[in-house]
Amino acid sequence: AVQDPLLVREYCAQAISEPLNLAVAELLSTLLRFQEKAHQADPAKALAKRRCVLGLRESVRGLRTNKVRLVVVAHNVEKIEAAGALDDMVMDVLRLARYKHNPMADRHEGIEVEERETPVPVIFAHTRRSLSKALRRSMRSSVVAVFSYDGANDQFKRVVRMAEDARAQFRAWQALPPQREAAARGAA
Repeated sequence: AVQDPLLVREYCAQAISEPLNLAVAELLSTLLRFQEKAHQADPAKALAKRRCVLGLRESVRGLRTNKVRLVVVAHNVEKIEAAGALDDMVMDVLRLARYKHNPMADRHEGIEVEERETPVPVIFAHTRRSLSKALRRSMRSSVVAVFSYDGANDQFKRVVRMAEDARAQFRAWQALPPQREAAARGAA
């Protein structure tokens, strides 16, 4: 399936900007460098204390165990609406970033899921291809979950702040009438 790199899916609730993409790439590059350095020192310990994981399944697993501190989602994940397909998995990631996982809620109706005290920040940055390039991987990645940002605190805070500004810009665009929204997006 051919993907349009300019496509921004409906789940993406923030403005996409090149400065944010560069800041996210810098953060991920730093975290991967730390992870590789730890792996060279002690491979067994590095595997147990990974800083980030790639992919939807690994990200969902990390969110369910409350290990994730940041989620980066590509803004052009392929649209596959079948039950349990990519769209459902992306929505699971977004839901788990906001709500605590309750395994009983999956099995029984009427059991409420509770909201996290502080939701896991979700940042929409990069296309699948450029996210893979930032991670120096050959396979395309849709989601990256960051478990630990120790040593890159300033970069992490800068990325989260930039994402909050991009969400505010997106909300401002949504408040505009459709004709003015198109003009504002063109000017930004």
